[in-house]
Amino acid sequence: MIDRAEAPTRWQMTVAWLLFALAPVVFLAMMYFLDQPYQVPDEYQVFPSAYQKSFAHEPPTAGWKPSTGVWPAGRSGDEPFTSIWYRYDLPKTEEDRAFYIVFATASLDIWHLGERLYTSGPAKRPLYEDNKPIVLSLIDPQTGDAGELAAVYVRMMREYPSTSLSWVYIAPLQLALRDSAESTIFYRTLPLVMLGIMGAFGFLVACMFLVRRDQPAHGWYALMMLLWSIHTGHELIADIPFDRYLWACVSYASLTWLVAELYFVNRFFDARAPRLERAVTLISVSVVIALVSLASLASRDVSFHDLERTMRTVTNIWFGSVALVITARYWIALRQRFDFERFSLFIASGVVLGIGVRDLGYDSFPSVGLPGNTFYLQYAVLIPLSMFGVQLIRRFARDSRMAELRSSELERLADERAAALEKTTQRLSEAERRRVLAEERARLMRDMHDGLGGQLVQALALSEQGEDPDLQRSLRGAIDDLRLIVDSLSPTEDGLGDLLASYRHRVGKLLRRTNFNVQWQFDEDAIDVPLPANANLSILRIIQEAVTNAVRHSEGDTLRVHVSRGRDHLEVAITDNGIGIPQDVSERGLNNMRVRAIEIGGALAAKSSDAGSTVRLLLPIATDDADPR
Repeated sequence: MIDRAEAPTRWQMTVAWLLFALAPVVFLAMMYFLDQPYQVPDEYQVFPSAYQKSFAHEPPTAGWKPSTGVWPAGRSGDEPFTSIWYRYDLPKTEEDRAFYIVFATASLDIWHLGERLYTSGPAKRPLYEDNKPIVLSLIDPQTGDAGELAAVYVRMMREYPSTSLSWVYIAPLQLALRDSAESTIFYRTLPLVMLGIMGAFGFLVACMFLVRRDQPAHGWYALMMLLWSIHTGHELIADIPFDRYLWACVSYASLTWLVAELYFVNRFFDARAPRLERAVTLISVSVVIALVSLASLASRDVSFHDLERTMRTVTNIWFGSVALVITARYWIALRQRFDFERFSLFIASGVVLGIGVRDLGYDSFPSVGLPGNTFYLQYAVLIPLSMFGVQLIRRFARDSRMAELRSSELERLADERAAALEKTTQRLSEAERRRVLAEERARLMRDMHDGLGGQLVQALALSEQGEDPDLQRSLRGAIDDLRLIVDSLSPTEDGLGDLLASYRHRVGKLLRRTNFNVQWQFDEDAIDVPLPANANLSILRIIQEAVTNAVRHSEGDTLRVHVSRGRDHLEVAITDNGIGIPQDVSERGLNNMRVRAIEIGGALAAKSSDAGSTVRLLLPIATDDADPR
């Protein structure tokens, strides 16, 4: 069903069909330009004047039959291979001439003046079949004379009954060499290069499939390229280690590369068609079996040409039908979504289809005289195959990048989870440690309250029955100190505020007996800071020492205690408006306060003058929400 949000517009489909029709025309024009007619004029083309079926290893001296223009029948069923001698009479000329065979596709022995000028290989199966141009100089090696020389004898050997030897010339040597070089490049070197490139594409995609088994399109592409390489290399490989009939069967079976392309296209566009695939596969297997059977008959039957024509007709009909089905799949994919990938592959399928029609006419209707000297489909199929390879590599690279991004994201999430777990573990460990410390503090508080505290209260009660104020004052101070210690050991989670409030309440009676106006200022963000127990006690001791010195020695009337919080520190300031603290008292008390500040990681500064005294404590605190204890 077409996704209307992504379906192409009418003008887009019009452009697609226009290019679909024009692309093969442009490709044919390019191929015609490259495949120029041979530079050797037709006037130099020669045909055998006589022939003889013989397995002789040297040119026969008798028994020659005149050539009538019809190629003789090949081997009979009991002969190991076809072996026919041809005689080419040489015209008289003063030029340096060459015996030039453009295409042979056979094993050859070429003799001249009683000497073997060229041999393809041993005369035994499997035969070596030349598929390259052959240029042999005909200058007399004895006299250097290029005039009227004896005939050239060619022994042609094939495992098939076919015996044709096309495009034979006796031409000027330099002209033949130039044409041979150009023919080698276009008809042999270029196909071999393309075969190597496509083989590399197939190998690369096969490796990608081994890495990503969840992408079946890669596997079908690799199989398609393997089958296509076997079929294309059938005419390029001259020396094979097994029977030619078996090699022909392999070639016919490799025609199923087009079926593999159908499977690949459906998976490439994620458009499965199981029934269509099964039908095409069944028909293709039947056709291949029929072709192999016909090839078996052709390898033994003298009526090879008739069977060969039948095989070509069957192959062309089947191949063209599958190509039409694949083209239809391209069209359906383009109608579903119009993008550059689908558009370019649709145009490429048009090139293959158009070139296939041209090759069908070139092969089935030679009398029409279509331009060109070879089949072009082997070149045309490189366009979609290479485009498929590029698209697959692009998809693989894109999927790999996405996988790397997902992997990085998963690693980041895992690191975050690990950090959170570690932080939670630390908090649990810290909570357990605080619980143990809280239990120990509670035990110490109970012991001090029930033991030492009770005894001090009892002693104070007894002293109050007498008239010794100094004893009473000392006992009250001891009790206050004990309460201060108990408060500092309290496992409260409310911060410094509660401890300062308790201290303010206890010293309230003492300060009310003096002339001091005490100002307590605790900032909200400062009193909620959680501190270790030893820090609480040291802060209270420093405040107690500073307040006591101010009350006893400053002779002022105003005292201010201010607790505030900076970005990364806690500040406690005790200020009075007296005349200053005596130096001996100041040094002794400041030393004690500095020691306490250093013990808790802080710093203490003091300033005393006739305008008043200031004691300032700076204590670093954590900047996050973690409890520093």
